Amino acid sequence: MSELRLYDTMTRSVEPFAPADGHTVRMYTCGPTVYNPAHLGNFRTFLFEDLLRRTLKLRGWGVEQVMNLTDVDDKIIAKAHRDGVTITAITDPVITVFHADRRYLKIADAEHYPRATEYIPQMIQLVERLIEWRRRLGKRQRLVQRRRRRGKQQQRRRLRRVHRVLRHDRVVRDDASGHAVRPWRGSVSGLHAHGRELQRRHVHGHRQLLVE
Repeated sequence: MSELRLYDTMTRSVEPFAPADGHTVRMYTCGPTVYNPAHLGNFRTFLFEDLLRRTLKLRGWGVEQVMNLTDVDDKIIAKAHRDGVTITAITDPVITVFHADRRYLKIADAEHYPRATEYIPQMIQLVERLIEWRRRLGKRQRLVQRRRRRGKQQQRRRLRRVHRVLRHDRVVRDDASGHAVRPWRGSVSGLHAHGRELQRRHVHGHRQLLVE
């Protein structure tokens, strides 16, 4: 049997796929948001997920599938508030209808159907970790930017020292030709040492020496 190849959204290329342990594919798939019964457009997604599951099993791999049920969001809360009922009074009947429709379409059962409301504390912890990670990343980025600015300042100071040396040299002898080269301020071609940020700012007719 030929290898299975899937499109990897991170690398943006089609790549060979196999389970990490060589035996079981662990698959997380999007389920419905249960404020209303799912429609045909929703089930297009669920049918594709079922097709992928069957393809993996056909190749001899085990599959452990998780399909989340989003049983809390703004629409559910607004509907419960408008009808004067609890959230579960809105979501439980819709979940029952979803599973009935799924079985009617011969979509295989997933191993797990976690509800969002069962994992609110874990979501809060994850968001807090992401905020802390972003804070640390921002601090690290600011440190890198300061170091870059400091490096540019040091480079400018070195360039000024080079320019002062060139200005005070009356004659710079070219060892290769044995001819004298006038200072860089003169009208005859000379050396102009600078960094990349000054590459376009040179005296016309002068040879440029790029200092890395």
